[in-house]
Amino acid sequence: MSADLDTLITNNFTDNIAYFKENHSDIFNKLSEFEMAVENGFYELKYELIYENNAFDVLELATQNTLYQNDANRYAQMATESVDSSVEENTFETFYDYSFWDDEVQKYEKLKDFSTVFQGIAPIIHYIKNHAPRTKKLQELKKFIFFGIGLGLHVESISQKHTPKVLFLVEDDLELFRLSMFTLNYKELAKKSRLFFSVFDEKDTFLKKSEVFLNYKYYLNHYIKFFQMLSMNDTKREQFHIAVSSQSHQTFFYNDLLKEYLKPLHNIMQNYKFINTGSTLSNRELDRKPFLLIASGPSLSKNIVWLKNNHQKFVIVALSATIKYLQEQDVHVDIITHLDAFEAAKGHFDEIEDMRYFRDAICIFSDKIPSDVLELFNKDNIFLFENGTRYKQDSLKPAAPCVGSISYQILLLLGVKNIYLLGLDMAINAQTGKTHSSSHKYVQNVDTNKTLSNEATLKYKETLFEIDGNLSSKVLTTPHFYTSLQSINSSSRHFKKEYQNVYNLSDGARFQGIFPLSTGDIKLKDKVLKPQALYRQLNKNTSKELSEQELRRLRIKLNKAKMIIEHLTNILNKQYATKELFLTELKSLHIYILHAEDEELTRVLNSYLHSILSFIFDFFNTKGLTDTPLHVEQINDMLLSHLIDICNYYLSKINEEL
Repeated sequence: MSADLDTLITNNFTDNIAYFKENHSDIFNKLSEFEMAVENGFYELKYELIYENNAFDVLELATQNTLYQNDANRYAQMATESVDSSVEENTFETFYDYSFWDDEVQKYEKLKDFSTVFQGIAPIIHYIKNHAPRTKKLQELKKFIFFGIGLGLHVESISQKHTPKVLFLVEDDLELFRLSMFTLNYKELAKKSRLFFSVFDEKDTFLKKSEVFLNYKYYLNHYIKFFQMLSMNDTKREQFHIAVSSQSHQTFFYNDLLKEYLKPLHNIMQNYKFINTGSTLSNRELDRKPFLLIASGPSLSKNIVWLKNNHQKFVIVALSATIKYLQEQDVHVDIITHLDAFEAAKGHFDEIEDMRYFRDAICIFSDKIPSDVLELFNKDNIFLFENGTRYKQDSLKPAAPCVGSISYQILLLLGVKNIYLLGLDMAINAQTGKTHSSSHKYVQNVDTNKTLSNEATLKYKETLFEIDGNLSSKVLTTPHFYTSLQSINSSSRHFKKEYQNVYNLSDGARFQGIFPLSTGDIKLKDKVLKPQALYRQLNKNTSKELSEQELRRLRIKLNKAKMIIEHLTNILNKQYATKELFLTELKSLHIYILHAEDEELTRVLNSYLHSILSFIFDFFNTKGLTDTPLHVEQINDMLLSHLIDICNYYLSKINEEL
């Protein structure tokens, strides 16, 4: 190796160490730990960087094989030639490919009640499909992913040719990544592209980093091209597919968010009680009896005989979807939890013949559930919490994606000392493919052959992949369940106190920080609570209606909403000389919405922008697009008009309650 080449790789490595120390401390720390492990003899090097035939290569010491077969430069060239502007291969589609007939669009354009997500997206998507060139080619590759970095020569050459704005670099082999620091100058690469890294990461960490990558300039996500080295297995690519399908705007639509955020005001004005922060279900009496949280996973029916024989030993906390089944099995319910604001959720109660069975049950409900559900229960026993809204200053505000995960979080926040989980599987029944216990009103059967490796298109509630099991070594789950599983793990990390013990009795997914336990191994004695012990404890710290301060905050929200409308109207009335000016305006709008202070309205607007902006940015990134001034005018009118409609609807519904 020549002196010049030796200087080059030394400078690269020195620059990279400084770059990672300053910008990516997690990678810098991994590299430091790796160096210490080698120095102390805890790790034996597997590779050696070599230079032969005017090219770098990696020699695997155990086999004497080389990574690039002595032609790394040729590999980089071939890799670069394989990446083009088409969207047919090596591309993540991060959107639902909707299509609409003309009469459907006309119907959606007439809607004013936000009863469907299509009210705001159908007109724009329909316009784009009608005016886009028939052959789809990308003008620029805005975001790009490398699955496998190797020595990074192909990373440099592909980046030089296509100049992507954002790069996600994924490498599972830490030692190999360290060698790339001699041959690729990441500091220089970062001057041209925003870099995101996942190096030697476990699944959960990788998914979090994928989410960060997707959220950064999300409007560029529509088509994300990637290159995968043959030496890299498919695991990380499949996991990124999960991250794509689990994006919040695709699993919970903006119009539903809008209605859910407005519903609590009605319930507040009806004088329902709200649990305050600092409330507790822990005292000397309650701490003597464990709480059993019952969800409707497949493990519920598997363990029903045990439950019937032992339910009196627990404070039974039942998800609303389970109470009909528990009534049929004569299992006493102490606390009922309910989250969903949708009318379909009322189906859990419709077939219950005698609601008097639950007349003494404590109801811990979301503040956004329908009035006709609330009216089924004793009002004095109903305790509401806020979920996603901030109308009341001191109310309990748990956050989780489903009723099971939010019920678990609530028990942690209320300081329950001993918690047992049953039916919180977050996995399917491997034999039957059932998503829930057979008693669940909306149980589904999933095809167990629809595994991640067999599916070209990932479906959020149907595609299966393997994870660690609680009582079994491995179980099958879906992206939908996995989102809730991550929420449960997050709740344990952030809210579980040292004095709290949690046991998982379900034959489903394994949770972090929660002890697996078979029902046969539980040894408990009956502990009888005094009448109304739960009610008295929970009722100590509640509030009703809106205080004067909370009313002032609400009026401030209304004024800010009017300011947002004024800002949007100004954009609507602007003329744009080029598409670049228009897209720059949309980027500024995204930042403006993101930093506006009205929490509920801005979350709705932000969700809508996540749903539609990538369609717009991709449309103007299409090769061969003509008549761009006309498209800018039409799309600006549709987009801004709908944003203003959202704001006006929000204002009108709040004013109705005041």
